[in-house]
Amino acid sequence: MNILREMNIDEGQASRFNETVKGVWSESGNAISHMYAGTGALESGSKLQDATRSISRTIKNNTGSDGIDFYKQKSWKLYFI
Repeated sequence: MNILREMNIDEGQASRFNETVKGVWSESGNAISHMYAGTGALESGSKLQDATRSISRTIKNNTGSDGIDFYKQKSWKLYFI
């Protein structure tokens, strides 16, 4: 906290900034998860919600027109590799 004092930042401001960054990080993770897996990110804090999302992912990824989402996976690999 000495660094905060040296920069004239009080703990309240630092705490608000920290919470804002956590929120943005979480929203970004969910957005990427929706694009990649078709559901929100896991580890939401609720085991029931995580289980529901896992089951949903399994169904979505195994009941597509060709059985798996081959083209979506291929495009992600091209994009990131």
